[in-house]
Amino acid sequence: MKRAKSLLDGHDWDAQEFSQKDDQWQNRHRKMLVCLSCNAPAVHRAGSQRKPSFAAQHHDDCRLRPAKWSAFRFLQ
Repeated sequence: MKRAKSLLDGHDWDAQEFSQKDDQWQNRHRKMLVCLSCNAPAVHRAGSQRKPSFAAQHHDDCRLRPAKWSAFRFLQ
């Protein structure tokens, strides 16, 4: 996901913007992130080898839930 909401300030954050904040600020907000659609807990993922992003364990009815991948679908 490119965006997630912080319950601490009610702001929805872009992953790139979030990663540019200082470590102390990120640590305060890190455990308060949720999916914009289903409010499932979200985490910020960043590292030297990847672009910053958010991830969540979305609820079944979430509009932002990624499509399931399968070998059958890949071979079509």
